[in-house]
Amino acid sequence: NKIDLTINLATHYVFDHKPADINQLVESNLQFGLNLLEAATANGCLNFVNTSSYIQNYFSREFYPSCLYAVTKQALEDAISYYATNKNLQAITLKLFDVYGAKDRRKKIVNLFQESQINNTVLKMSPGNQEIRLNHISDVLAAIFTAQELLQNINAQHLIYYVGGEPVTVRQLAKIFEEV
Repeated sequence: NKIDLTINLATHYVFDHKPADINQLVESNLQFGLNLLEAATANGCLNFVNTSSYIQNYFSREFYPSCLYAVTKQALEDAISYYATNKNLQAITLKLFDVYGAKDRRKKIVNLFQESQINNTVLKMSPGNQEIRLNHISDVLAAIFTAQELLQNINAQHLIYYVGGEPVTVRQLAKIFEEV
């Protein structure tokens, strides 16, 4: 089959890893992506969309990993650049901020707000001055489709785009959630 595009959504996230997590982090975030890159380029599929994370650039620095997860995601980005330079791959990496959606069951802030409302419980929190950027899953899908279109219409090696809504403090988000 002629495949025009490979999309890598694979990830294994652990912020505070333990030694037992290392193999899964490497297998999911690096080895799997390397296998995709190798299979894609060996079979003439030279358009690649990768998803990555803003936490590779903690404190808005060029590369400042906040955890080992970020290190493995960065390693794959470096590998993508290798394939782009040496195997004629065209790639776009989408660095995602916090993703949420209707069927997401993780203990993320939006879900915690909703759970607190449903159970009529108080959610104990900090003063809420920290900023976050949220991505609804539909916005992530739109970014992937846009990346696919870009790859068909440009000649580039490895472009990186940040995907996230406007920054909002947790306090502001709580107020928005309360109003809605």
